[in-house]
Amino acid sequence: MKVTTAANPADRTTFIGASDTAAVLGMSPWRSPGDVYLEKSGRLEPRDTGNVATTRGNLLEPAVLAWAEAELGTPITNRQRFVTCPDHPHIAATLDGITGDALVEVKTSAKPSEWGDAGTDEIPDHYKLQVQHQLRVAGAQLAYVPVLLAASGIGFDFRMYRVERDDELAEYVVAEAARFWREHVQADVAPDNFEPSLDVAKRMRREPGKTVEMPDLAVAAYLQAQRRVKSANADLDRIKAELLVALDDGEAADTPAGHRVTYMEQTRKSLDAKAIERDHPEPAARYRRQSAYRVLRVKAGKDIGDE
Repeated sequence: MKVTTAANPADRTTFIGASDTAAVLGMSPWRSPGDVYLEKSGRLEPRDTGNVATTRGNLLEPAVLAWAEAELGTPITNRQRFVTCPDHPHIAATLDGITGDALVEVKTSAKPSEWGDAGTDEIPDHYKLQVQHQLRVAGAQLAYVPVLLAASGIGFDFRMYRVERDDELAEYVVAEAARFWREHVQADVAPDNFEPSLDVAKRMRREPGKTVEMPDLAVAAYLQAQRRVKSANADLDRIKAELLVALDDGEAADTPAGHRVTYMEQTRKSLDAKAIERDHPEPAARYRRQSAYRVLRVKAGKDIGDE
């Protein structure tokens, strides 16, 4: 597999960025080391759109930066500046901004309980790793982390955090990112405990019509898991029936332990697509959309189907 020789900000397969660090170290709540390996080794189809969290962050970032400027009383410049580590050409970071000698890393979050008091460095661990990566790559000693939190009762809560460079942690983070690049991306070797997320695995590049060999063990594990799910769903349906019978002729029930069960009538409005196409075929045709997708199907062989 071809690997480029320098970080290119337009191509995320050419570098380990600050947002990759927590995943590389197995500390990300969203991505695994396997996800990073598949992306950096060029095995993934590009994502059509970002998820809700990334879209929210991108749209709110200018507003949070403006709020941070007002809080700090100094301008934030060099927005979205791409920097490369001086001693590791494939380790890089994109900075949300710089104010004076400090970096600025904007966040938005729907989980205020994960964040400490404003003015401290009590931010989620995966973000600490990201910030230490940025500080090491940029050669800075201080980062401000302004965050807009969705807070119950008050709508939004703005907090400013202050994270100083921890030389030992910063060196470790960058060294591990460099090792990951060298031993897994460049060597094209999957990391230990290779467990990519389902979302990422679905985005792997496929060659139309190509058939490959795969071990029976993987298929057997899938079939066994499928049977467990089927059994669990049957149990769930049985218990649902018991709850509905226990409701008798009621729509709601309360238990001594404080549980509440409801079975209320719901209404919803929807478009009758078949009727629209029947009664108004020409306008309907203008809005018809065709999309391609893949479906995973497993047909059990005679040797493993009954295990």
